[in-house]
Amino acid sequence: MTDFGLARLGARAIKFILNVGSIIGIITLKILSGASSNATGELFKKHFEAGGTFLDFNLDRLKKYYDEKFEKGKILTNQIQDD
Repeated sequence: MTDFGLARLGARAIKFILNVGSIIGIITLKILSGASSNATGELFKKHFEAGGTFLDFNLDRLKKYYDEKFEKGKILTNQIQDD
């Protein structure tokens, strides 16, 4: 199961706590969704700038780069939400 899948599972478990759980679940899902979208965009940007195409895309080769961008995306999304 991926980090995102585990986070979604955790968010669902927290939602069982009245009101507080729902708020925490919404915030967590927003942050992880934003981080994932950002990381995916950065991953494809790097791949296409290097001359790659959809036919030669290899996620296994770029997984470490995705993980780095995902972590940076969580921080960025959190900062945007705070503003």
